[in-house]
Amino acid sequence: MPVFMFITGYFAKFKVKRLLTYIIGFLVTKSIIVCLDYFVGGQPISLFEFFVNIDWADWYFFVLIFYILIIALLDKIKNTKWLIVIFVLTLILSIITPFFECFSYILSSARFFAFLPFYLAGYIVKRTNFSLNVNKKASIAIKSVNALLVIGSIILVLLTDLFTNRALFGAYSYSTSRCNVWIKLLIIFIAFNYILFFTYTAKVDKKIPLITELGQNTLLVYVMHSVVVLPIGYLDLINFNPVLNYILSIVISLQTVLVFGNKYINIPINKILKSSK
Repeated sequence: MPVFMFITGYFAKFKVKRLLTYIIGFLVTKSIIVCLDYFVGGQPISLFEFFVNIDWADWYFFVLIFYILIIALLDKIKNTKWLIVIFVLTLILSIITPFFECFSYILSSARFFAFLPFYLAGYIVKRTNFSLNVNKKASIAIKSVNALLVIGSIILVLLTDLFTNRALFGAYSYSTSRCNVWIKLLIIFIAFNYILFFTYTAKVDKKIPLITELGQNTLLVYVMHSVVVLPIGYLDLINFNPVLNYILSIVISLQTVLVFGNKYINIPINKILKSSK
Protein backbone atom coordinates (compact mmCIF):
# COMPACT_ATOMS: atom_id res chain seq x y z
CA MET A 1 0.00 0.00 0.00
CA PRO A 2 2.83 2.53 0.60
CA VAL A 3 3.95 2.01 -3.02
CA PHE A 4 0.35 2.39 -4.20
CA MET A 5 0.03 5.62 -2.23
CA PHE A 6 3.34 6.90 -3.60
CA ILE A 7 2.11 6.33 -7.15
CA THR A 8 -1.22 8.02 -6.37
CA GLY A 9 0.65 11.03 -4.97
CA TYR A 10 3.01 11.08 -7.94
CA PHE A 11 0.09 11.60 -10.30
CA ALA A 12 -1.87 13.79 -7.89
CA LYS A 13 -3.25 17.02 -9.29
CA PHE A 14 -6.12 18.94 -7.84
CA LYS A 15 -9.16 19.00 -10.07
CA VAL A 16 -12.79 19.24 -9.06
CA LYS A 17 -13.59 16.26 -11.29
CA ARG A 18 -10.97 14.17 -9.51
CA LEU A 19 -12.32 15.21 -6.12
CA LEU A 20 -15.81 14.18 -7.23
CA THR A 21 -14.40 10.87 -8.48
CA TYR A 22 -12.99 10.12 -5.03
CA ILE A 23 -16.28 11.06 -3.37
CA ILE A 24 -18.26 8.83 -5.75
CA GLY A 25 -15.69 6.05 -5.32
CA PHE A 26 -16.12 6.22 -1.54
CA LEU A 27 -19.93 6.26 -1.68
CA VAL A 28 -20.09 3.31 -4.10
CA THR A 29 -17.49 1.24 -2.25
CA LYS A 30 -19.03 1.95 1.15
CA SER A 31 -22.50 1.10 -0.17
CA ILE A 32 -21.26 -2.30 -1.35
CA ILE A 33 -19.60 -2.99 2.01
CA VAL A 34 -22.65 -1.88 4.05
CA CYS A 35 -24.92 -4.08 1.92
CA LEU A 36 -22.66 -7.08 2.50
CA ASP A 37 -22.59 -6.33 6.22
CA TYR A 38 -26.40 -6.18 6.29
CA PHE A 39 -27.44 -9.02 3.97
CA VAL A 40 -24.59 -11.47 4.67
CA GLY A 41 -23.37 -10.51 8.13
CA GLY A 42 -26.68 -9.41 9.62
CA GLN A 43 -25.17 -6.10 10.76
CA PRO A 44 -27.47 -3.09 11.24
CA ILE A 45 -27.23 -0.17 8.83
CA SER A 46 -26.53 3.21 10.40
CA LEU A 47 -25.20 6.61 9.42
CA PHE A 48 -22.34 6.06 11.88
CA GLU A 49 -21.33 2.86 10.11
CA PHE A 50 -21.57 4.52 6.71
CA PHE A 51 -19.80 7.83 7.27
CA VAL A 52 -17.70 7.37 10.43
CA ASN A 53 -16.51 3.78 10.74
CA ILE A 54 -14.22 3.52 7.70
CA ASP A 55 -12.71 0.05 8.04
CA TRP A 56 -12.49 -1.67 4.65
CA ALA A 57 -11.36 -0.69 1.13
CA ASP A 58 -13.54 2.40 1.39
CA TRP A 59 -10.77 4.07 3.44
CA TYR A 60 -8.65 4.51 0.32
CA PHE A 61 -11.13 6.81 -1.42
CA PHE A 62 -12.03 8.47 1.88
CA VAL A 63 -8.50 9.64 2.69
CA LEU A 64 -7.87 10.63 -0.94
CA ILE A 65 -10.72 13.14 -0.65
CA PHE A 66 -8.70 14.99 1.98
CA TYR A 67 -5.31 14.26 0.43
CA ILE A 68 -6.30 15.96 -2.82
CA LEU A 69 -7.50 18.99 -0.85
CA ILE A 70 -4.07 19.11 0.79
CA ILE A 71 -2.53 19.05 -2.69
CA ALA A 72 -4.63 22.11 -3.58
CA LEU A 73 -2.94 23.96 -0.70
CA LEU A 74 0.56 22.63 -1.46
CA ASP A 75 0.26 23.77 -5.07
CA LYS A 76 0.32 27.34 -3.75
CA ILE A 77 3.70 26.82 -2.04
CA LYS A 78 6.49 27.87 -4.39
CA ASN A 79 9.49 27.14 -2.16
CA THR A 80 10.28 23.42 -2.34
CA LYS A 81 12.10 23.59 1.00
CA TRP A 82 8.75 24.12 2.70
CA LEU A 83 7.41 21.03 0.94
CA ILE A 84 10.25 19.02 2.48
CA VAL A 85 9.48 20.49 5.91
CA ILE A 86 5.82 19.53 5.55
CA PHE A 87 6.79 16.03 4.43
CA VAL A 88 9.04 15.58 7.49
CA LEU A 89 6.24 16.81 9.76
CA THR A 90 3.80 14.26 8.29
CA LEU A 91 6.44 11.57 8.79
CA ILE A 92 6.76 12.56 12.45
CA LEU A 93 2.96 12.55 12.83
CA SER A 94 2.76 9.05 11.33
CA ILE A 95 5.12 7.89 14.10
CA ILE A 96 3.46 9.82 16.94
CA THR A 97 -0.26 9.19 16.26
CA PRO A 98 -0.15 5.41 17.02
CA PHE A 99 0.63 6.32 20.64
CA PHE A 100 -3.00 7.45 20.96
CA GLU A 101 -5.98 5.07 20.89
CA CYS A 102 -8.22 7.76 19.41
CA PHE A 103 -6.57 7.29 16.01
CA SER A 104 -8.31 4.23 14.62
CA TYR A 105 -10.87 3.23 12.01
CA ILE A 106 -12.99 6.22 13.05
CA LEU A 107 -12.91 8.51 10.00
CA SER A 108 -9.90 6.41 8.96
CA SER A 109 -7.83 8.73 11.14
CA ALA A 110 -5.03 6.21 11.76
CA ARG A 111 -4.53 5.39 8.10
CA PHE A 112 -4.83 9.06 7.14
CA PHE A 113 -1.63 9.83 9.02
CA ALA A 114 0.02 6.45 8.38
CA PHE A 115 0.01 6.76 4.59
CA LEU A 116 0.13 10.54 4.11
CA PRO A 117 4.00 10.67 4.01
CA PHE A 118 4.10 8.19 1.11
CA TYR A 119 1.47 10.15 -0.79
CA LEU A 120 3.32 13.43 -0.29
CA ALA A 121 6.63 11.77 -1.20
CA GLY A 122 5.20 10.86 -4.60
CA TYR A 123 3.80 14.36 -5.08
CA ILE A 124 7.12 16.02 -4.15
CA VAL A 125 9.20 13.69 -6.34
CA LYS A 126 7.02 14.48 -9.35
CA ARG A 127 6.80 18.21 -8.68
CA THR A 128 10.55 18.67 -8.12
CA ASN A 129 11.57 16.18 -10.85
CA PHE A 130 13.78 14.52 -8.23
CA SER A 131 16.19 11.86 -9.43
CA LEU A 132 19.42 10.26 -8.23
CA ASN A 133 22.14 11.50 -10.58
CA VAL A 134 24.93 9.01 -9.94
CA ASN A 135 27.46 7.23 -12.13
CA LYS A 136 26.94 3.70 -13.42
CA LYS A 137 28.95 1.97 -10.68
CA ALA A 138 27.11 3.83 -7.92
CA SER A 139 23.79 3.06 -9.60
CA ILE A 140 24.57 -0.66 -9.72
CA ALA A 141 25.66 -0.60 -6.07
CA ILE A 142 22.47 1.20 -4.98
CA LYS A 143 20.25 -1.17 -6.94
CA SER A 144 22.07 -4.21 -5.55
CA VAL A 145 21.74 -3.06 -1.95
CA ASN A 146 18.13 -2.10 -2.57
CA ALA A 147 17.32 -5.56 -4.00
CA LEU A 148 19.05 -7.31 -1.08
CA LEU A 149 17.09 -5.21 1.40
CA VAL A 150 13.84 -6.10 -0.37
CA ILE A 151 14.68 -9.81 -0.21
CA GLY A 152 15.73 -9.44 3.42
CA SER A 153 12.50 -7.67 4.36
CA ILE A 154 10.42 -10.41 2.71
CA ILE A 155 12.28 -13.05 4.71
CA LEU A 156 11.85 -10.97 7.86
CA VAL A 157 8.09 -10.71 7.36
CA LEU A 158 7.53 -14.35 6.40
CA LEU A 159 9.86 -16.13 8.81
CA THR A 160 9.61 -14.02 11.95
CA ASP A 161 6.82 -12.74 14.17
CA LEU A 162 8.32 -9.27 14.37
CA PHE A 163 5.47 -7.73 12.39
CA THR A 164 1.86 -8.42 13.32
CA ASN A 165 -0.90 -8.06 10.75
CA ARG A 166 -2.30 -5.09 12.64
CA ALA A 167 1.09 -3.38 12.63
CA LEU A 168 1.14 -3.59 8.82
CA PHE A 169 -2.46 -2.37 8.41
CA GLY A 170 -1.60 1.10 9.70
CA ALA A 171 -5.01 1.34 11.35
CA TYR A 172 -4.20 0.58 14.97
CA SER A 173 -2.34 2.05 17.92
CA TYR A 174 0.97 0.63 19.10
CA SER A 175 -0.63 -1.15 22.05
CA THR A 176 -3.47 -2.66 20.00
CA SER A 177 -1.16 -3.85 17.21
CA ARG A 178 1.55 -5.17 19.57
CA CYS A 179 3.97 -2.80 17.87
CA ASN A 180 6.37 -0.11 19.07
CA VAL A 181 8.02 2.96 17.63
CA TRP A 182 11.14 1.05 16.55
CA ILE A 183 9.12 -1.47 14.56
CA LYS A 184 7.16 1.43 13.08
CA LEU A 185 10.42 3.07 11.96
CA LEU A 186 11.53 -0.24 10.45
CA ILE A 187 8.23 -0.55 8.58
CA ILE A 188 8.65 2.97 7.19
CA PHE A 189 12.23 2.19 6.12
CA ILE A 190 11.12 -1.03 4.41
CA ALA A 191 8.24 0.81 2.71
CA PHE A 192 10.48 3.49 1.22
CA ASN A 193 12.93 0.78 0.18
CA TYR A 194 10.11 -0.92 -1.73
CA ILE A 195 9.24 2.41 -3.34
CA LEU A 196 12.86 2.79 -4.46
CA PHE A 197 12.78 -0.75 -5.82
CA PHE A 198 9.59 0.06 -7.72
CA THR A 199 11.15 3.11 -9.37
CA TYR A 200 13.79 0.82 -10.89
CA THR A 201 11.58 -2.11 -11.89
CA ALA A 202 8.79 0.12 -13.27
CA LYS A 203 11.05 1.28 -16.10
CA VAL A 204 10.55 -1.93 -18.05
CA ASP A 205 9.87 -1.11 -21.71
CA LYS A 206 8.35 -4.43 -22.71
CA LYS A 207 4.82 -5.37 -21.71
CA ILE A 208 4.41 -8.76 -20.04
CA PRO A 209 1.26 -10.57 -21.22
CA LEU A 210 -1.46 -10.71 -18.53
CA ILE A 211 0.90 -9.42 -15.79
CA THR A 212 0.97 -5.91 -17.30
CA GLU A 213 -2.80 -5.88 -17.72
CA LEU A 214 -3.40 -7.03 -14.15
CA GLY A 215 -0.90 -4.50 -12.85
CA GLN A 216 -2.70 -1.66 -14.62
CA ASN A 217 -6.02 -2.65 -13.06
CA THR A 218 -5.02 -3.13 -9.43
CA LEU A 219 -7.34 -0.41 -8.12
CA LEU A 220 -10.53 -2.38 -8.81
CA VAL A 221 -8.89 -5.55 -7.44
CA TYR A 222 -8.17 -3.77 -4.16
CA VAL A 223 -11.61 -2.18 -3.93
CA MET A 224 -13.53 -5.34 -4.80
CA HIS A 225 -11.55 -7.74 -2.62
CA SER A 226 -14.02 -6.80 0.12
CA VAL A 227 -16.79 -8.46 -1.91
CA VAL A 228 -14.85 -11.72 -1.67
CA VAL A 229 -13.33 -11.48 1.80
CA LEU A 230 -16.39 -10.27 3.75
CA PRO A 231 -18.75 -13.18 2.81
CA ILE A 232 -15.96 -15.70 3.43
CA GLY A 233 -15.43 -14.25 6.90
CA TYR A 234 -19.10 -13.99 7.79
CA LEU A 235 -19.98 -17.48 6.53
CA ASP A 236 -16.74 -19.06 7.82
CA LEU A 237 -16.17 -20.73 4.44
CA ILE A 238 -12.46 -21.39 4.94
CA ASN A 239 -12.34 -23.44 8.10
CA PHE A 240 -10.32 -26.58 7.45
CA ASN A 241 -6.80 -27.57 8.43
CA PRO A 242 -4.10 -24.84 8.21
CA VAL A 243 -2.50 -26.22 5.03
CA LEU A 244 -5.78 -26.47 3.14
CA ASN A 245 -6.85 -23.04 4.39
CA TYR A 246 -3.60 -21.58 3.06
CA ILE A 247 -4.00 -23.27 -0.34
CA LEU A 248 -7.62 -22.14 -0.66
CA SER A 249 -6.63 -18.58 0.29
CA ILE A 250 -4.03 -18.52 -2.51
CA VAL A 251 -6.49 -19.93 -5.06
CA ILE A 252 -9.22 -17.45 -4.10
CA SER A 253 -6.73 -14.57 -4.17
CA LEU A 254 -5.58 -15.50 -7.68
CA GLN A 255 -9.17 -15.83 -8.88
CA THR A 256 -10.03 -12.43 -7.40
CA VAL A 257 -7.11 -10.82 -9.24
CA LEU A 258 -8.01 -12.53 -12.53
CA VAL A 259 -11.71 -11.62 -12.31
CA PHE A 260 -11.41 -7.99 -11.23
CA GLY A 261 -8.04 -7.28 -12.83
CA ASN A 262 -8.93 -7.90 -16.47
CA LYS A 263 -9.53 -5.01 -18.84
CA TYR A 264 -13.14 -5.97 -19.64
CA ILE A 265 -14.30 -5.61 -16.04
CA ASN A 266 -12.25 -2.42 -15.71
CA ILE A 267 -13.62 -0.60 -18.77
CA PRO A 268 -16.35 1.37 -16.90
CA ILE A 269 -13.99 2.09 -13.98
CA ASN A 270 -11.25 3.34 -16.32
CA LYS A 271 -13.72 5.63 -18.08
CA ILE A 272 -14.63 7.23 -14.75
CA LEU A 273 -11.00 7.63 -13.74
CA LYS A 274 -9.92 9.05 -17.08
CA SER A 275 -12.71 11.59 -16.95
CA SER A 276 -11.13 12.98 -13.78
CA LYS A 277 -7.68 13.57 -15.24
